[in-house]
Amino acid sequence: MLFRVVLYKNYGLGGKYGRYKNKSSTFRKKGKKNMGELMNLHFTNIWWVFLLPLILMVLDVITGYYNAWEKNKVSSSRMRDGLGKKCAELCYVVLGTLFNFAFGISAVMYFMVIYVCYMEIVSLFENCAKLGLPIPNQIKEKLNNEEEKDNERKKE
Repeated sequence: MLFRVVLYKNYGLGGKYGRYKNKSSTFRKKGKKNMGELMNLHFTNIWWVFLLPLILMVLDVITGYYNAWEKNKVSSSRMRDGLGKKCAELCYVVLGTLFNFAFGISAVMYFMVIYVCYMEIVSLFENCAKLGLPIPNQIKEKLNNEEEKDNERKKE
């Protein structure tokens, strides 16, 4: 399990399966989700903080390279620029982790990890759209694929 919600600390919920210990708690009874549940979201292991963005980065590099290979646009300078950006993104994650350990502010770490993962997922969708893989229209409309827009302009 990648994420777990720590309920037993603030809400009187505990046990292996999250059974009620405090019957007066209204956290789960009414079925409402509140900000407290999101604030208690934690990785099950600190290594996931680094592994999740790293896995997404590797997938992004693979799909980007395959896309360049298909279009005969493989360029070492673009690869250097892309890998430099990936290293900077990993530095964001390390900086967030340092904030967590130095100041006890885990929100900065989670923000950095979620931000980097979001960028990588969007990049994966862009690469998959360029390769012609089926992507839902709601997502495809939001992607900023300049090459596709240029091709549409040329057709007009």
